Amino acid sequence: MILKQSFGLIVTVVDKDFSDVVIEVAKANGAEGATIINARGTGIHESSSFMGINIQPEKEIVLMVVKKQIRKKVMRAILKDANISEEGHGLTFALPLGEIAGISHLFQQQKLDEKKEKQAEQAKQEKLDSEKKTESEKKTEKENKTENIEKK
Repeated sequence: MILKQSFGLIVTVVDKDFSDVVIEVAKANGAEGATIINARGTGIHESSSFMGINIQPEKEIVLMVVKKQIRKKVMRAILKDANISEEGHGLTFALPLGEIAGISHLFQQQKLDEKKEKQAEQAKQEKLDSEKKTESEKKTEKENKTENIEKK
């Protein structure tokens, strides 16, 4: 099953052992989980610079799939609370995800949402049907009264 909702992938690259802070901040702002990948910079004994950010040899890459609605909120929190905005502390960016599969708890939530939506539509239709029926009953009742008056 493929989810209908829009998602984004937040990628955050930080120095080794700083991923816990990133995940804690992200979860506090709506992210539900993360995957951590161990990585290293361009050389094992050297550091280099990329877009003004010093890249240290040992890094951790934090991958988080989040709903599009909270993506900016999570990223802002990471920048602020995990000090990513300070030079040399890492970087974060987001990529849009067109389709996603394999996140069972989100599938279950989607099914519940679809069921609630269907129930709401049914309730709305039943209310409309009831109102039409009531109007029809009133009309019939009025016609019966008119016939009774005419008979008298």
